[in-house]
Amino acid sequence: MSLETKNKSIDDIEMDHFGYSADRLSTTGVGNSIGFVVLLNNGRDLFVEHRSDIFLPQIITLKNVCSCFKNVAKHISEVFSNSNIT
Repeated sequence: MSLETKNKSIDDIEMDHFGYSADRLSTTGVGNSIGFVVLLNNGRDLFVEHRSDIFLPQIITLKNVCSCFKNVAKHISEVFSNSNIT
């Protein structure tokens, strides 16, 4: 799905998906979920992941937060194998 603004298409990252772009990304409905926004390559590239809160544990611990970040990092490496997080 995409959003339109000033004749330019903005990719909308839907729930439980992730995406990347060198131009524009958005996600809607984050109120009941969590969104990760990562700038890569000195801000030239953008990664967004939108996750449902049903995938989050009932009790937040350092261990499961680390696991969540590892999953996000894995998704970033799938689409930007040579990027640097900035």
